[in-house]
Amino acid sequence: METNFKICASCLQDGENVSSSEWCWNCMEGLCTECAKYHRKQKPSRQHKIVVLNNITNFDLLLSYIKTSCPIHNNQPLLSFCSTHRDLCCELCVKTSHGDCQQVITLTEAAATTTKDNVAEKFKSLEKLLEIKTETIRKSLVSQGEEVIQKVQQMRTEIDKYFDRLEEEVKKNLIVQHESYLKLVHQENSSVEECFHEIKIMKELMCVLSDDIPSEISFQLRNEMIKILQNHNNKFSSSTKQAYQFLFKPVDVMSLLETNVKSLGEVCITKISDACHVSDNQIPCQKINEIIYDRKSSEKLKETSVTADQNSQNDRKKSTEMKAERIQEKASLTHKLQLSKLGSNVTSTECCYLPDGKLVLIDTTGKFIMSCNDTGTQSRKVSLTQEPLDISVYDKTRLIVALGNDGIQSLNIVSLRPLGKVINLGGKCTAVTHDHEKVIVAVDDKLKLITIDGKLIRHIDHPGLVWSLSAVFNGKIYYSDFSDDDDVLHCITLDGTNIFSYKHPQLIGPTGVAVDTHGNVYVAGLSSNNVHQLSRDGTLLSIILTKKDGIKYPRGMAYNREKRELLLINQDRKIIQFYAIH
Repeated sequence: METNFKICASCLQDGENVSSSEWCWNCMEGLCTECAKYHRKQKPSRQHKIVVLNNITNFDLLLSYIKTSCPIHNNQPLLSFCSTHRDLCCELCVKTSHGDCQQVITLTEAAATTTKDNVAEKFKSLEKLLEIKTETIRKSLVSQGEEVIQKVQQMRTEIDKYFDRLEEEVKKNLIVQHESYLKLVHQENSSVEECFHEIKIMKELMCVLSDDIPSEISFQLRNEMIKILQNHNNKFSSSTKQAYQFLFKPVDVMSLLETNVKSLGEVCITKISDACHVSDNQIPCQKINEIIYDRKSSEKLKETSVTADQNSQNDRKKSTEMKAERIQEKASLTHKLQLSKLGSNVTSTECCYLPDGKLVLIDTTGKFIMSCNDTGTQSRKVSLTQEPLDISVYDKTRLIVALGNDGIQSLNIVSLRPLGKVINLGGKCTAVTHDHEKVIVAVDDKLKLITIDGKLIRHIDHPGLVWSLSAVFNGKIYYSDFSDDDDVLHCITLDGTNIFSYKHPQLIGPTGVAVDTHGNVYVAGLSSNNVHQLSRDGTLLSIILTKKDGIKYPRGMAYNREKRELLLINQDRKIIQFYAIH
């Protein structure tokens, strides 16, 4: 209620600006002390309810709850109350917006049914609910904190077991090496024993020698013995200089751990949306927007000329320059990954395959990216400085992530940790991919070709605006144009030459794009709830997946060439589905 309760209304009528000290609930006006006295004495206002303003705290807030006139129908007086919607109504409201409501009563009747006790009971009920919620949250966080500690302890136990196993392997290797050493010692001992035996024989021969033996023969025998002894002497002189020892070459474990294991995990608190009842006549805002968009898309679908599009496709078929091998593939669902398995309320719009077959995806609930295998295990979650919008594998060690207005950043492909600083490209970076050592980024919906450290190679002139990029295939860039005026999939070269632009009445809101090993192109329709399969020259092969296959608000896509597997984010960012392409 827009009433200046601080000014005396009666004095204001006489052109005087006097502060009010009291309030008349019947007149809904402020009164100064003198006017309040006069108000109480006059017969018409003698029974009015007048209160002292200083006795009521937050009086301005109290007045804001009170309405006396209808804001819709030219300030008509509010004389009725709709119990169904708990709305105050004027006479026109009762006839129009509340015409079908069965529980419309007068304001006087409504006042008789609601007392202070009713409101107090509501207060108590709400306070009790808030106390329960607060205690539930506290206990939940304590319990979850204990789970985190327990998980860390389990990790420590697993690490200890792992190092125990490595220690046992070293001990086993030590035993093997020791046995090998004993064999060497035994072989040398045998040689020593043989030498001792030979010396003993030669000593006996020396005793046999006498003057009866000619001196020449005696010399020959002594000389031969000297040579044998000299050989043995040389042999064992060199061997005594050799020593055997156990040489252990330890791995620099601490250095490896410090490089590759920065922490045992990150601890953060994220808000989990409360479960609430939505009545039949209530639709979440996001769904309302989708319904509105679907209606627009439906109207757009009716208005689209099918004939013109078919003629365009026929022209492509006749063109010998664009003619290529067309291999129609089929898609069979193999398995699904519920993203809620990775954490409460986790959703994603973009995902790609890592070189080891794992997945890396954007978590749209915050400034996170995650990696996991296709069953949702072995997951890792890392926080970034800004909300990521797209991600691409650059090489075997690095990822590139688009961070909106901040720019792009390289990440370690294993730890997902940032490598170096964020590179600002002078606009909003919404999509990213690469071709060998070059990076292609959509900056303010236009493409730039840059180096990994952000140096501009050139701007790429191209038709339309960029919504989503696929990995570059044979020097071709594929991107979806999801603007207000068009729903198109474009294919261009790195210098911007247009190869084809695909448009179809049953492709509405193109989002994710992927290319398979044959060069077939897959594009998801967000509002048409399907996936189109095109040949490499842009000819429609089939609408490979539809609503009947469970496609609903599909988003990002990726293709695994080794597995011949198509990945699709489906069910409004909540599920990743995997399809075998054959």
